Amino acid sequence: MSTLDVAAGLIRRDETVEIVLLLAFAGGYIDAYTLIIHGGMTNAQTANLILLWVYATSGDCAQAFHFVLPLVAFALGIVVTAWLWRATSPHREVVQ
Repeated sequence: MSTLDVAAGLIRRDETVEIVLLLAFAGGYIDAYTLIIHGGMTNAQTANLILLWVYATSGDCAQAFHFVLPLVAFALGIVVTAWLWRATSPHREVVQ
């Protein structure tokens, strides 16, 4: 029995929504705090997404395009990781 199986038995499905909302709020708060106080963001992908949106909505598409490649690379990294996860063990399933 894996650790994920044990954890899945301990956490009820109706509790996961509250946990996800709490983590999203905490991450957003930390990003907002560090942006206001220190002038930077704590999560690189948050910064890339926000700056892409800011430059794209202001009409500066050339500057906005600089933030597309890191986001695409991050998404491809997730896809490759999931593929490797499944390829290395045929009995292992991706947790959903």
